[in-house]
Amino acid sequence: MKNFTRLDLSLSLCGLNCMLCSMHISGHCPGCGGGEGNQSCKIARCSMEHGRPEYCNKCKEYPCETYEGIDAFDSFITHYNQKKDLEKRQGIGVPAYQEEQREKADILRHLLENYNDGRPAAKRECSLCCRAFA
Repeated sequence: MKNFTRLDLSLSLCGLNCMLCSMHISGHCPGCGGGEGNQSCKIARCSMEHGRPEYCNKCKEYPCETYEGIDAFDSFITHYNQKKDLEKRQGIGVPAYQEEQREKADILRHLLENYNDGRPAAKRECSLCCRAFA
């Protein structure tokens, strides 16, 4: 969103864990406030209208109508725990939470780069014809 930037791109305003998102890991999304990002994000627009809190739960109006039911309509896996992730981050502190997420992201990146159905990438094969491919 134009003129919308944030310092912490590891967790979105609403609590999406960007570090564990395949779109972020693959470079297709800069994260909430990390450039072009999601142009139609109503949460970013709301933040700009309410003094730009770093996270929704830091807004004086939280929880609000905009945030309520936020995860009811999205099946994307990073949406499953967004409220819980915001609360955890607040509970254990920013540095501890970010370190935990970096470790998880490293594991996820390794798995995505090296494995397919539990097999090393070098040994991938077509499930129909058993022909190996890279």
